[in-house]
Amino acid sequence: MKKICVIFLFLSGCASHTYYYPNIPKDYAVSEITEKEKSEVSISVEASLVNIQQYELHEEWKKNTARFLKEELNKSGLFKRVRFALPSEKSDFHIHFSFFEGGTSQEDRLTAAIIFGYTLGAIPVTEHNTSDVVMTIYYKGIEIYSLVAPHYTRTWIWTPLIVFLPITIPLNWPDKTRYIRYFLWQIEQNKLYNPSYFISQRQ
Repeated sequence: MKKICVIFLFLSGCASHTYYYPNIPKDYAVSEITEKEKSEVSISVEASLVNIQQYELHEEWKKNTARFLKEELNKSGLFKRVRFALPSEKSDFHIHFSFFEGGTSQEDRLTAAIIFGYTLGAIPVTEHNTSDVVMTIYYKGIEIYSLVAPHYTRTWIWTPLIVFLPITIPLNWPDKTRYIRYFLWQIEQNKLYNPSYFISQRQ
């Protein structure tokens, strides 16, 4: 009976509602910044991922994400040089990225799957997932700016929704290009590529 429940779950449909952070203007492109305006920056990454419990996989995820962020920040043209650094080795101008994953627990998901399977989809079930990315900027050890890129998805699973299955399969983490472009947009708009400019604007 358990095998039938699992098979039936995969043969059922799902629909999802996703909330993203504010949309980036469609015509947005990073402006050219003079070399005099640019600064060198170090970056670091930390993550709290409930769906990646194995240490080796967790560290591999962090390594790949740090590489991606370094490449994207370098390509943006907003900085002289971007390097990855441990907290003890960070430069005066430092950007820290924190990834937080949460939502419905594994236990609750299992319970929902059992209920759904044994009722043959007569009772719809739901789960939610949050995948937030926080960018915190430090200058000489002091936090001067923080911004979150929230991503929230609620998914409903119900047999009649199978007709929508090809177009409603939800994504777990937000598209990488989306959140990094959002951060770059905010960095440029607030002149955060040069902390001294940003601080002078606030005085």
